[in-house]
Amino acid sequence: MVLLNEFQIKSLLDSCNHVHQRTFIMLAIYTGMRHTEILSLKWDDVFLEKKLIKLRAKTTKAKRTRIVPLIPILLKYLTFIKQECDHVVCYLGRKLVIFRKSWSTITKKAGLTHLRIHDLRHHFITLLTTSGVPNRIIQEIAGHGNLAMTERYSNLSVDHIEEVAGEISNKLKLDILK
Repeated sequence: MVLLNEFQIKSLLDSCNHVHQRTFIMLAIYTGMRHTEILSLKWDDVFLEKKLIKLRAKTTKAKRTRIVPLIPILLKYLTFIKQECDHVVCYLGRKLVIFRKSWSTITKKAGLTHLRIHDLRHHFITLLTTSGVPNRIIQEIAGHGNLAMTERYSNLSVDHIEEVAGEISNKLKLDILK
């Protein structure tokens, strides 16, 4: 389970030197889209007024069209960035083909070298799970081929809840002993 804290997210975003880098990371953190889905995303598939992104079947791993909701922070960001080309993530007016070199530079600058691009997807799905979103909805948003894949996050969520409960219990013991 990967769940970034606010400081880590801010550090990643502050470590971006270009709009295309920030756009890629914002999409990954706030939609859970895969690396290739982000790079394939066209402005024609972003429906700001409906607050959603429509991923075309040919660009998804499962080869199925899916809808991804736009949360307010991402909606606001996408509304204000300049559209340089027909793809959402562009550099010098051209579609970006790969993000790994930028990722390495950004994570090094942010002090998060252990973090993988795919971890941003895990962060988003974990956030949905720990927020109580039903597994079936998470499956649709994440584009998981079967419910078993989504349920892996539910099991991790239980572990997370037990861990938090243990921390609370330890703090309460300390307060009682004072």
